[in-house]
Amino acid sequence: MIKMKFLILLIAALFSNAFPQWQQTNGPYGCGAISCMAVSGTNIFAGTDYGVFLSTDNGTSWNVVNAGLANRYVTALAVNGTNVFAGTRGGGIYLSTDNGSSWAPASKGLYLDAGTTISALTVSGTTIIAACWDIGGVYLSTNNGLKWNAVTNTFPYNAILYSFAVNGKNIFAASDYGLYLSTNTGVSWSNISGGQKIACRSVAVNGAYIIIMGDSAGVFRSSNNGASWTSANSGLPEGSYISTFAVCDSIVYSGIWGKGLFRSTDNGENWNSISVELTCPFISSLEVNNKYIMVGTEDGVFCSTNNGTEWISTNSGFSANSDVSVITEIDSTIFAGTNGGVYKSTDDGANWVPANNGFRPYMEVFDIIKSRTNLFAGTSAGVYLSATNNVKWAPVNSDLTDKFVYSIFVNDSSLFASTFGGFFQCTKSGGNWNAVKSGFPADVIVNDFISLGTTIFAGTSGKGILISTDNGVGWVAANNGFPERDAVEQFAVCGTSIFAASQQSVYVSTNGGISWSAISSALKNKMISSIASKDGNIFAGTNYGVFLSTNNGASWANDNEGLAGLNVSTLLIRSGKIFAGIKKGGVWVRPLSELITTVDHKTNKLPPNFSMEQNFPNPFNPSTKIEYTMPTASKTRMNIYSVTGELVSTLVDGFQSAGAHTATFNGEGLPSGLYICRISAGGFVQSRKMLLLK
Repeated sequence: MIKMKFLILLIAALFSNAFPQWQQTNGPYGCGAISCMAVSGTNIFAGTDYGVFLSTDNGTSWNVVNAGLANRYVTALAVNGTNVFAGTRGGGIYLSTDNGSSWAPASKGLYLDAGTTISALTVSGTTIIAACWDIGGVYLSTNNGLKWNAVTNTFPYNAILYSFAVNGKNIFAASDYGLYLSTNTGVSWSNISGGQKIACRSVAVNGAYIIIMGDSAGVFRSSNNGASWTSANSGLPEGSYISTFAVCDSIVYSGIWGKGLFRSTDNGENWNSISVELTCPFISSLEVNNKYIMVGTEDGVFCSTNNGTEWISTNSGFSANSDVSVITEIDSTIFAGTNGGVYKSTDDGANWVPANNGFRPYMEVFDIIKSRTNLFAGTSAGVYLSATNNVKWAPVNSDLTDKFVYSIFVNDSSLFASTFGGFFQCTKSGGNWNAVKSGFPADVIVNDFISLGTTIFAGTSGKGILISTDNGVGWVAANNGFPERDAVEQFAVCGTSIFAASQQSVYVSTNGGISWSAISSALKNKMISSIASKDGNIFAGTNYGVFLSTNNGASWANDNEGLAGLNVSTLLIRSGKIFAGIKKGGVWVRPLSELITTVDHKTNKLPPNFSMEQNFPNPFNPSTKIEYTMPTASKTRMNIYSVTGELVSTLVDGFQSAGAHTATFNGEGLPSGLYICRISAGGFVQSRKMLLLK
C-alpha cells in the first residue's frame, strides 16, 4: 500500500512538469477593491475584480470561492435562502447553491444572455431582481435564475440603475433618472423623485424615511414616499459622493468615497464621521448588523465592533493579484510598479515585499528607473526619488504642474517626465522641473523612452515617434513608415535595430529611426502593449499573451500555456527567464529556452475551445475586425445588433471549419453608438460590445 501511494505521488510529480508552461510567481499581491458584499447567516460574501471571497468567521479570514465562475469581475451579490447570485461585468449572472463552492451560469433570458453586465441585484420574497447596465433594464426571475423576464415600458431608454433597497413590499431603484418605486415585486415601477430629476446613485429606507444620494447635489430625504424632498447634508463633507448606504436599528450609515464612513441617528438630518481610524477611506460596499460594521474598500475589508471607534483590517486570506504596469531589474532586484505601489523581489519572484516607504496611500506606479545610486518612480502623485540601497521614497515635484506621471527617462544630464498635462525636464538629481515646448506637441503623452547613441526616442499617444539629438531641448517627428495616429507602447533595441510596439503592430528601424517598417502581420487584431528582445529573439506582450519572433519579425508564434489568456502589460528578460506583468494578474515567469524550444510545436494545434475576442480596433470608424476560434467544425452564425436589439448585420451564417477565423464589420452609414456582436457555434454563445465613433 505504501509503495502504491509512493508510485501515485511519483507519477503526479512527473506529469505536473511534463508540459512546459508559464508559472505564476508568488505575487505581488494586494487585498484588492471590494465592489459588493452580501450576508447569509454566518457566511459573508465579498465580490471583487478577482471573483468571490467567503468568510465564515465575521471577516477574520477569507477563502476564494470561484469554482465555475468563468467571469470574475463581480459587480453585484444577492442571497435568496441557500442560493447566492453573483452579477458580473460582461458575463451575466452566476448561481451557487452551496455557499460559493461551485457556480453555474444563470443568465437565460437576459438582454445579452451571458454577455450582460449586471449593475445591481436584490431579492424580494421569492423574486430575484437584476439591473442590467447594458440597456438600463430590469429583469425578474421567480425560479432562482433558471429564466429571466424583462420588465417593459417602465424605465427611460438606456436608464442606468445603480442600486436597490427593499422595505417590506416596497422596492426602490436608484437610477440616473431619479428614484423609482415598485409595490408589486418589480412588475411595474413609478418615478417618485418629485419631478426634481435628481440623478440617484444609492438609496436607504428607515421607517417612513427614504434617503437618497444625488449625483452632484448631495443627500436628500423624504418622509412622504417621495412626494417631496429636502436636503440632508448637515455634517457631511462638501461635494460628498455617497457610494453606499446601510440601515441597522434605525441608524443610517453612509459610505462616502474618499471620505470614510458617516452615521446618522436622526434619519439623515445630521451626520457624524465614525472612521477616523479607518486607513482606507474609499468605501464601495457596506454591511451592518448589531455585532459589527464591515466596509469593503479599495484596500480590502475593514471591521469595527465598537461603532467605528476602532477599525481592524480583516484581510487574512484575502489576496488579489496586483495590476502590474512595469517590471524592471535594478542591481539584481526585480521591481514591479503596480496599482498598489512598488513591490520588489530578490529571488526571481518567489517572494515579493512592498517597497512603499514614503509613498502616499493608494498610489499607482507606472514607471521605475535608475540613475546612478538613485531610483525614480513615475506615479499618480508625481515623481518620487529613493536611494537604491535603502528604498525610502520622497517626492521631487517642484514646478511639476501635472503630477500624473506616466513615464520617466534619464540620461547623462537630465531627467524627463511625461504627464497627462505636458512634458517636463529637470536635472538628473530631481531639481526644479521645466516644461519642454520646442517641437514637442502640447498635451501629448509619452508612453516610453529609449536612447540610441546621442538620440532620444519618445513614443507617444497620437503623434507617433519623436526624436531629440540635443538632450531633449528640441524634438522632431520621425514617423517615416510609422502611422502617426498609432500609439507607441514600448521600445526595444536588438543590436542596431530599434523595435517600436504600437497597439496595432510592431515596427522596426535599422537606420536609427530615419524610416520604419511593419513586421507583425501575424499580430493583427492583437493589442500590443510591450516588447522585449534577447539574442535575436523578439517578444511581444499582447492582450492574447506573449508572442515570439525568431526571424526579426517575419513571422510570430506563441505558447501561452498556463497564462489563461491574461492581458500582458509589461515584459522583462533576465537571468535566462522572461517575466510577464499581467493586468490584474501579478507577475508570471518562464525559462527563455523552454519558450523558444516549444513555441514552434504549438503553432499548428487547433484551439482548445470556442472563443470570440474583443473586436479591434475598439472604438472603431468605420470598420473593425472580430477574431474567433473553433476547436471543431460547426454551423456558425455571427450577428450585429443595436442596443435596442435590432438586427443590424449578419457577418457569418454557415458551416465553418475548425481553427481561427476573422470577420469584418463595416459601420458605414450607421450612427455612432454601442453595438453588440453575438456569435453562436456548436452550442457556444458569446457577446461583445463594440463602440462606433464617428
